[in-house]
Amino acid sequence: MLTAPTEYPAIWGLLLVVNWPVYGFVYRQIFTGRKDAKVSLLSAFKPMVSWKGDDAWSAGKAFSFLLICGLIISFEYEVVGAVLSLALG
Repeated sequence: MLTAPTEYPAIWGLLLVVNWPVYGFVYRQIFTGRKDAKVSLLSAFKPMVSWKGDDAWSAGKAFSFLLICGLIISFEYEVVGAVLSLALG
């Protein structure tokens, strides 16, 4: 079992680079286009008190994209790290 993210730091970088097709797939599932992604990103950086209409939903879409991609990388890191620990240990 992995004890810290620094145990295999090169794997983090590898997963960040190799997962570009996964990011594209998640992007296409969440956003309808570039304009939707831009509005979502701008809404995410606005203070909550200035949100109007669908700004909360737009900001949630941006945060969910980052969360889903982060969880995918974390899961893959744990799986690869466990396999390496078994193979090397």
